[in-house]
Amino acid sequence: NPFEAPRSGEFPFPPIRPSASNQPFVDACNELGYHPFPVPVSIISEDSGERKACTYCGFCRDYGCHVGAKSSTQDAEVAAELEGKLSAAQQTMTDEMQRLLGQRYQRAKDAPVGGIPVDSEYIIFIVDTSGSMQSYSWRLAEQKMREVLEVYPKVKGIQVLDDEGGYMFGEYRGKWIPDSQARRKAILDRFRGWQSFSNSSPVEGIVAAIRTFWTPEHKISIYVFGDEFTGGSVQQVVDVVDRINRSGKDGGDRLVRIHAIGFPLDPAAPQFTSIRFATLMRVICQRNGGTFVGLTR
Repeated sequence: NPFEAPRSGEFPFPPIRPSASNQPFVDACNELGYHPFPVPVSIISEDSGERKACTYCGFCRDYGCHVGAKSSTQDAEVAAELEGKLSAAQQTMTDEMQRLLGQRYQRAKDAPVGGIPVDSEYIIFIVDTSGSMQSYSWRLAEQKMREVLEVYPKVKGIQVLDDEGGYMFGEYRGKWIPDSQARRKAILDRFRGWQSFSNSSPVEGIVAAIRTFWTPEHKISIYVFGDEFTGGSVQQVVDVVDRINRSGKDGGDRLVRIHAIGFPLDPAAPQFTSIRFATLMRVICQRNGGTFVGLTR
């Protein structure tokens, strides 16, 4: 800004680049002898610590930033949460979990699924079984399912659904799979060759899991595994989950925790739907007491 009053220091980052819709306006102003300049925005244009520079994806108009480039009080609160109690995963355990895990149980600081609260007595996996997952990330997904199970030494029940709410084990439709080492092995063995139709949208699976399995006596965590979101509206999915997973007079309490692990697409494939999945699940996890973990390989 050539007309700006003296400043005590420069801005911490260079300006972000103009959008395609802004550039004709900038060019026209220059031709007329005016002095267009970029206004300050709370978006970083260069990498800073663990925060990445703006990718110019356009989603920040309505949603949180999937790389953390957009600054806000909301993101600051989320960062503080992750660096504090979520990163340590030191949540108050119920009496039942203390009985199951033992009074001296402590989760290892280097546990493979970092920052995820482990205070649930039942766990449900909702897995994107699409071709992209099967062809590029399936072995990694099996590994992460094993790691999640290892975080919970003993639970009351397990269930595995595809992202449309279909069951891995038809004989356990609407019922919990009892937890045992043999059952866990059977789940992982079945997972390797599991094939099921997927529309690459987790909302049907989440809705089916909550409606079928939640009761006031069930302390549940849902784990969503996926690499793409091909649905029509991110906000619509967020709203649906908000409505079905809300309890209490003010709607502030959540019936279940929702965590998610985002898996990478083939680098040669377009990444747009992968970014949409990360954006969607980051918002859903934040609003539903969970943690989103994005994997790069």
